[in-house]
Amino acid sequence: MKIYQAGHVRSCVTSGKTYIYAKLLEHTVKVFTEWDEDKYMLGKPGDMLAARSDEIQYIYVINEDIFKKTYEESR
Repeated sequence: MKIYQAGHVRSCVTSGKTYIYAKLLEHTVKVFTEWDEDKYMLGKPGDMLAARSDEIQYIYVINEDIFKKTYEESR
C-alpha cells in the first residue's frame, strides 16, 4: 500500500532538525499506531497526519496548534 504520493504531502522540519512528511487532514480519522495497536489517535480537520522521514512506518497525528508552533516547511 502506497501511503504518500508526490504532490499530496509536504516535507517539514522541527527546530531539532527531525524531518517528517505531513498531510493536512480534511476529515476526521482514527490512526492505530504500530506501537499501541489497542488505542488510536484521533485526527480532526486541520490536524496533520505525519510520518518521520527516517521511520516512515510510524504514522501519527499532530494537533493543528502544536504543528504550527513546532514545525516549519523545509525547502
